[in-house]
Amino acid sequence: SLPYFPFWYPDWSSNSRACLNDGNEEAYMRTSPSDYLFASAEECCEAHFSWVGQQCRKVSIGDPHWYPDFGSNSCKNDGQEPIHMKRYDDYYFNTQTECCEVYFGQLPNNNCSNSTSVPDPCASE
Repeated sequence: SLPYFPFWYPDWSSNSRACLNDGNEEAYMRTSPSDYLFASAEECCEAHFSWVGQQCRKVSIGDPHWYPDFGSNSCKNDGQEPIHMKRYDDYYFNTQTECCEVYFGQLPNNNCSNSTSVPDPCASE
């Protein structure tokens, strides 16, 4: 499993125009968290890289992954997975089929075919 860091911060160490959540933010960012630390990559990108917002989100987050939605017995890739799932890569899959097979393959009435996919807003870049 990957380590989990709850805050996103602007990465000015390279020309990437992206936000990171690796826990390596500068000390001055921790002393002014409302200016530099954000709950999501989207918020960080909007605050610090709004002129290249879609590029920032794409570089920061990468491609969307499929995750299980236990409430609906389906798999989604809408980027709205619960915080606890972001802590472990066991919840992420490259395809809807993989996710469904692992988490919902044993259900008597497999609803996983009703899974929803939201297009990647950065796909056209």
